[in-house]
Amino acid sequence: MSTNEPFMAPAPSVPEVEIKRLATGAKIGIVLGVVFAFLLSFGGSMLFFRVVAVATAVGTGDCLTLKSGTEGHDYDFRKITCSRDEAIYRVEARALPGSKCPAGDFLKVKTAADHNEPLSTLCLALNVDTGDCVRNADSETAVERISCGARGAEVRVVVHRYAVEPDLCSSGDHILVYEGPYERTICLTPVTNA
Repeated sequence: MSTNEPFMAPAPSVPEVEIKRLATGAKIGIVLGVVFAFLLSFGGSMLFFRVVAVATAVGTGDCLTLKSGTEGHDYDFRKITCSRDEAIYRVEARALPGSKCPAGDFLKVKTAADHNEPLSTLCLALNVDTGDCVRNADSETAVERISCGARGAEVRVVVHRYAVEPDLCSSGDHILVYEGPYERTICLTPVTNA
């Protein structure tokens, strides 16, 4: 090839390594951008799913165990079969933001993904029936249903269904009244052989 031809001037040399780095860097940037966009949209949907899952995981009629909370939460609860002794609370109603639990002695447990912004409030009633015995009735998180013949049985339960009348209980009873949705008065009578 002759260097006298005007149109055949040699092109300036570009290091091949730099071209490869730019191409690889661009590919990595595009891939990372796509992955980030996917994760952002997926993460947003997962956050929404988590919020919905927390709000709907426990429904009216479900039973719970309840313990003192950890990591800044007031309570830790777990759904459990209502017939088990550990199922000491039943969800009677769910109060959405702007509404309240029915009148009565409900234990109110807020459920939310963010502790500062409640999604709803679970309205919990003691899950007991006439003839049951309970110990630690004065503790929201340590109360438990036990055999009436067992050592430590403190109170015997009498449930008056369809009645909101504390006068149905005896003097000295601990009384719980639930005005809805299932009206009843619960009398917790001290067990004499405790």
